[in-house]
Amino acid sequence: MRAGHFELMRFFFDELGLRDRRALAGELLVNAKPPVDDDVVYLHAAVEGLAMGIGDTAAGQLTRKQYVRAYQPLEINDRSWRAISWTTAASTVAVVELVASGRLPSSGFLAQEHIPFEALLETRNGARFAELGAV
Repeated sequence: MRAGHFELMRFFFDELGLRDRRALAGELLVNAKPPVDDDVVYLHAAVEGLAMGIGDTAAGQLTRKQYVRAYQPLEINDRSWRAISWTTAASTVAVVELVASGRLPSSGFLAQEHIPFEALLETRNGARFAELGAV
């Protein structure tokens, strides 16, 4: 089995001892993979299961829903943000907005699959995903 991103980064920081040598870690990563300004973040989420009888799908009918979008760099408050930067920040802050408004629990573990997607899109920062995404 091939190591995933988490395992590779854990090896990089912990096994190679770079966690406490951030400047060197940064230099190595930038030299290996220089940052780009014209990145694209692709989001693909799919769910399949038995419908609950909401909308035009009969209860118990096998159904599949997909959400596919491509996000480009964005200018926010006169500053350019790479796609990976603003999508990471916007999704994180959208969850904070949901917690602050009482729509999500303010304590304990919250799995990402328990965050209603539509609620996330209704937040100020989550709305960026709905506004800017192109199928």
